[in-house]
Amino acid sequence: VPPRLRTYRGLIGAKSAYSSGKGSLEEWAAAAKGAGLDFVVFLEDLDRLTPAKFEDLKRDCQRLSDDRLLLLAGFNAMNNIGNHMFFYGPDPPWPPDLVLTGPDKKTIYIQEEDGQGNWTGRLTPLLMWILRQYHVRGQVGYYNFKGSPTGMRMHDLRAYAMAAVRYYRDGQLVEDVTDDYLTTAQCTIPPTPATVNEVTSPEELVREANSGHALMYGQAESLDRFAETGLFYSALRWAHQYDSLPVFTSDGPMIHAWAGCYRVWTYGGEEFVTGKAVMPAPLSVQADKGLKEIRIYNGRDLYRRFLFKGEKEYNQTLVLDGTIQKDLVLIVDDQAGGRAVSFARRNWCDSGGFVSFCSDHVNDGRMYLAHGPYHYNFSEVPSLPADVSGFTWDGGPTGVMPITGNQVTLPVVEAAEGREDASRMDQIPALEFTDHGAVAVQTQRRELYDDRVLRIVNPWHTYGPLDGPSRLFTNTQRWRLWMTPTVGVPETYWAAPRVPAGVQPTLFRNTMTFVRDATIQSLRLGYISRRQVPGFLVVSTPDGLQTLDFERERAPALALKHGAWLGFYTPGLGNAELLFNRGGDLTLTLRGPLEFRPDPEQLNVKAGEQYDYEFASYGFPLDVPVRSVEDLQKYVAYLAEPTGLQVLRGHRVDSPGLLEIAPDNYAVELALPRPAEELHLTVPLLVTGLNPRWTAGLLQKQGYSKGFYGPGENRYRGVGLDFEGQAYIPLFVSWTDLTRVVVGHPIVAGPEGKDLFIQVTKVSDHPDRWHVSVNNPSDEAITTTLRPAMDLPGLDFAARELMLQAGEYRVLQ
Repeated sequence: VPPRLRTYRGLIGAKSAYSSGKGSLEEWAAAAKGAGLDFVVFLEDLDRLTPAKFEDLKRDCQRLSDDRLLLLAGFNAMNNIGNHMFFYGPDPPWPPDLVLTGPDKKTIYIQEEDGQGNWTGRLTPLLMWILRQYHVRGQVGYYNFKGSPTGMRMHDLRAYAMAAVRYYRDGQLVEDVTDDYLTTAQCTIPPTPATVNEVTSPEELVREANSGHALMYGQAESLDRFAETGLFYSALRWAHQYDSLPVFTSDGPMIHAWAGCYRVWTYGGEEFVTGKAVMPAPLSVQADKGLKEIRIYNGRDLYRRFLFKGEKEYNQTLVLDGTIQKDLVLIVDDQAGGRAVSFARRNWCDSGGFVSFCSDHVNDGRMYLAHGPYHYNFSEVPSLPADVSGFTWDGGPTGVMPITGNQVTLPVVEAAEGREDASRMDQIPALEFTDHGAVAVQTQRRELYDDRVLRIVNPWHTYGPLDGPSRLFTNTQRWRLWMTPTVGVPETYWAAPRVPAGVQPTLFRNTMTFVRDATIQSLRLGYISRRQVPGFLVVSTPDGLQTLDFERERAPALALKHGAWLGFYTPGLGNAELLFNRGGDLTLTLRGPLEFRPDPEQLNVKAGEQYDYEFASYGFPLDVPVRSVEDLQKYVAYLAEPTGLQVLRGHRVDSPGLLEIAPDNYAVELALPRPAEELHLTVPLLVTGLNPRWTAGLLQKQGYSKGFYGPGENRYRGVGLDFEGQAYIPLFVSWTDLTRVVVGHPIVAGPEGKDLFIQVTKVSDHPDRWHVSVNNPSDEAITTTLRPAMDLPGLDFAARELMLQAGEYRVLQ
């Protein structure tokens, strides 16, 4: 941390005589200085305030602030679905009547009501008012989740930027929701972690400050309320999508360095650029009562763990790969039971398929993830580049003309025990990884919206309230996208994004887990609606190919067996699509929309049983002509048996629609020549059986590279792994004469070392240099042999036996 920054300590949650508390602001300021606090945030009760009193509060806060103490005015209130909210800032505005509801106009109006005890599911003016009045220049947060049983969960919050991971009232800890904070961090931009300590008198402020309870800490140059380098704008303001604020909550340890936002930029999105990919991650903590352990979580997954024996401080720089997206929350425990929780250290590759929520926390811009009601499509058709179709922003029309309409992948169950529709479930979004070649995301649904929410609309409209756990099943959707090659640099905007080309491969999987025994009478897995454009549906049934006019025809039942395919094409201009059934046998019906149902549809299920369906799909851009059944069949035939494929290490697995290879000794190698016919195809490679705790990498011995940073031979990059230890590698076979790659773990451990974290980072080319480190996160010593599993240029690592103590971190090279 640069020496000019100071760590400031303060309290959020004061209530003065302006609302339900006691004491003048002069008394509060004197008490805060006497207690050694640097800042106090007032969260007065909105139902006890008036606009005039709020203006007086703001004037008092500004008048009594100086270079020793910052006072910030704010208020708390309930919203009309049951959440506890707070608002504050250097000059926070009073909420107008249009964002308030209730008989006294003191309840935050977040979800539209119909006047008959229901919620319409539509938004109110609150979202736009918050973005205009509090975005960046103020702060909006949530707290007391235990006292909000029908409100949004932390993982589902929107139009906000702070949440209390610990909440104290009457001198007692009411809740610690750190686990919920980690879950929220899994979806790319967590809120600022806060502690709210409700105190209602200057005397209680002093007691709370000296109680040993967790308080707020932020780093800044000064306490100047309006300066960009002051505490509010440096640490306590609304965080946007490019932020990682130097702020933490603690009742003991201090975090001097961790937060940061590291973004990898390359010209035109080119991969294999070693120098850009290296991310040094400085870590510095202190604990006057002695360190016990440090845990780093990537979302909710443990990423590193260091154990101590009472040392007062720890300083280390982790050498990580910045192209593999992470959201790393630091948790520090001391010997006396104190804990510090940081804002997430965030990184991604702007040149890849990164996912970063917009600063309103509603969606990530490309709809890979979203809060609130949301689901994935079966397939994705790629847009023409902006240089061809024109630049649009934030939801504007893109260069696509799809044949299909809405693609709804959420199951609807009719059972003897009742009806349940996954579209009426709240969802938990989660980033598994993004890297330079792929995106892996998922959503989980476990809770239902209240039946009085008349319509579930979309993430911007429908907030709640919730009505508790689902009654028949929970639902998890997993979605993967392989990147297509970068073939240029945008003529507009800026130079880091890719200009991609060719056919877009994706993989979609839906898992239903039944929570009770049930007799299912009807199960609709999803549907694809028609669009008013000429187009044809082709289905490979056991009786042969069936071709239907998708705009006009009807079909009572078509069998789609495991491994079969369906496709859409038009003789005119439009985006063709090709889907392979990777799950169980299905029945398709084409009456209104094209519906997908299991075969057989009636199922007797037990609690805990699962039902999956899965599709590999290909979306064709407008400049790749697929105008007939024969055009679709060319791709089906090639993907089944890619011409000239050589699997040199590992073995190919039967995998409809994908090239899937299981590793031999933790790696695979293959060679694949350019297809004889021009297909504009990226072959999606799926590598299974890897260890998510060990670094994975891709060595491209020969293949495609745009060439801004070097040729396509003997180039290396890091590879992300999903929660199941699978890698997703795009093979750009249509853009080069031969593609030959090795994918796997550069360095591996013996079976006793399966739980170790092994980090292998290439740090330079010419000469090739590598960083190798290992961490034992367990409570027991581990003895194992580390050895290389891939032959990489310059990685001269000899097999060696190591004994690592519990919690030990060691740099080996």
